[in-house]
Amino acid sequence: EYYAMTAGLNQEKWERLAPEESNSRQLRWHGERALLQQAANFQEAHNDNLRSSAFADGLWVMYDYNRGYAPDIESSGCMDVFRLPKYSYYFFRSQRSPSERLANADSGPTVFIASEWTPASSTDVRIFSNCEEVELRLNGAPVERRPPDRNRMSTHLAHPPFTFHLGRFIPGTLQAVAYLGGREVARHAVRTPGIVERMELSVDLSGRAPERNGRDVLFCHASLQDARATVVATAWENVAFGATGDASLVGANPFSSDAGIASTLVRTEPGALSAAVYALCILRGERDARILSASLALLGSAPGYEIRYTTDGSVPGRRSRLYTGPVEDAGRLRAALVTRGDVAAALDETTPKFRIRGSKAPASRDRFRHG
Repeated sequence: EYYAMTAGLNQEKWERLAPEESNSRQLRWHGERALLQQAANFQEAHNDNLRSSAFADGLWVMYDYNRGYAPDIESSGCMDVFRLPKYSYYFFRSQRSPSERLANADSGPTVFIASEWTPASSTDVRIFSNCEEVELRLNGAPVERRPPDRNRMSTHLAHPPFTFHLGRFIPGTLQAVAYLGGREVARHAVRTPGIVERMELSVDLSGRAPERNGRDVLFCHASLQDARATVVATAWENVAFGATGDASLVGANPFSSDAGIASTLVRTEPGALSAAVYALCILRGERDARILSASLALLGSAPGYEIRYTTDGSVPGRRSRLYTGPVEDAGRLRAALVTRGDVAAALDETTPKFRIRGSKAPASRDRFRHG
């Protein structure tokens, strides 16, 4: 009943919907359709609340979180447990005024295409923006320039979404251009992803440099990307992390990617002068295997590294075979990232992958047991 209310649905309508359509608890790996449905649920709730006598409304939780009392996590946030945004984040972001300017937060005019633009994507493309008009372009050619939607779910919104009906899927680049007073103020583009060709590390600083006088904990993300740096959201691979200098890892390692991104926590020590993080991933193809790697300096510089590997299941080290390209007849492949003579990260391709378990309805969970 609680989720029926927070999704802006009455109980009768809630019970008629299919499970994937009625659930506002979605994880990023659940895919585009699920994330669009969550955003629609929150939009409907927000619109309904604005027409009521309530003085404000809010989301139960901004971030997914570990429950503690059950193995599944609470997954109704608009960002995941690693602070990566879902589509619903961009809906709420679009409800802020384009004239608002904040020093350490996203502000001002915004536009976001809620699509991965793959053959499985909806050809009804939803765009979140706080601007007056949005033009959608496909591979550089204009599709339509239009004002925001007007329907029962947008009657009281400050900035309703924009929906473009393309009719069919054509691979390439979707670009949204947002306008205020007839002037372009924001752009966003998405590309149809190719196969995974590279991996890139990034760190979430949230507008603040790493703390040097005390300990700090930072979210670090390894993105599996195609040759044009587009994240491949369907990529589900294990990524092994490592850290050097005055830094250490917190949590499970390796970690499986979620919608193409694997994440970890990196802890830096008081007075840290240097800190670097590394990532390692094995991609198995039909005829060969590739090893992807990346490094990122958090403080100071990241020492150089090399990749060593074995194909017989033995533990790789600094004297193992040097990786220079795809490995044919790989057998059981194991890889090690070696920096300054030490193994900073290691990965066995037989390590099982996993999915984060999203929250379930109370009736479908195991009963809480004491003791």
